[in-house]
Amino acid sequence: MIPRLLVSIPVLALTACGNAEGDDCRLASDCESGLVCFEGVCQMAATVKSAMTPDVSDTGDSGGGDVAASDTPDPTGDVEDTSSVPTSPCGEQPTGPIPGACTPSAGIFDALEGGTCTEPTRKLPVAMITMAAEYGFVKMSQLANPVLKSGFEKDEIEVALWADGSVGVGCDGDYGWFQSDADRNDDCTAKYGRAKFPLYIPAFKLVIEIHEVTFDFATSRLIGIVDRDKLIGDLDPALREAASNTIEADVDVDGDDVPEWSRVALTVCFE
Repeated sequence: MIPRLLVSIPVLALTACGNAEGDDCRLASDCESGLVCFEGVCQMAATVKSAMTPDVSDTGDSGGGDVAASDTPDPTGDVEDTSSVPTSPCGEQPTGPIPGACTPSAGIFDALEGGTCTEPTRKLPVAMITMAAEYGFVKMSQLANPVLKSGFEKDEIEVALWADGSVGVGCDGDYGWFQSDADRNDDCTAKYGRAKFPLYIPAFKLVIEIHEVTFDFATSRLIGIVDRDKLIGDLDPALREAASNTIEADVDVDGDDVPEWSRVALTVCFE
C-alpha cells in the first residue's frame, strides 16, 4: 500500500471522455473529467485524498501531512497565559493579604505633636536584596551583589517594611522603609517613607538613598533613582574614580536634556 502511494501520484483527467467512476484504468486519461486513476480504478479526487491521508501518517514522517500538524500541541495558549502573570523571584512572601480582609491605613506616619506614635500593623524584615543588571547600575550590580549577599549573611544589613494597615497584592495600606526605630522622627513621620529606600553597602559603610521609589509587591521589584554625583562624593576618595567609571547617569531630573541621576532596580525579598 505505502510504496504504491509514494510512486503513484493521482493526476486529474483533462479529457471530457473516459471511463466512469469505479471503472478500471491505467492512466488518468482513461477516466472521465473530474476523476483520477488510483489503484487501477477511476475515483473522485476527494475519495483518493481521504484514502491517502492515513497511509501517509503511517509512514511516521513527522515532517509532512495534515495529521502531524493537527496533532502538534499549540505551545502558546495556557503556557503563555500563565507566564503573563507576574510572580516574585523570592517565592512565597508575607505580603499577600487574604482577599476581602484588607485593613485601611490609619495614618500612623502622619505628623503628630506631643503624642505617642502608634505601632505599625506589621514589620516585615528584608531577607535579601539583589541589584538588577539594568539602567545606570548595570555594571555596578556585578560588584554590589556579592557585597549585599555577604552583608545579609553576616547580619550587617538591617532594613524592614513597616506597614500601616494591610499592604501587598490587593490591598493599598500605607508603608515605609526603615533601618531602625531611629528612622521614625519625633513627630511620628518617617525619615524615608515609601518613596525613599535606604540601601546600605557594608563594604563602603555607605547608605545610598534611592528616591522616587516604586515597589511592586507581586514581583518584589523596587525601582528608583539615585543622585549619582552625591553618591560618588560620599565615597572614600580612593573609590570615586572607579565609581565614576561604573555608575552611569541615565536620568535627567532638571530638564536640561543632560542625565545627572542614575536609575536602579532591586529585588527585595522579605523573611
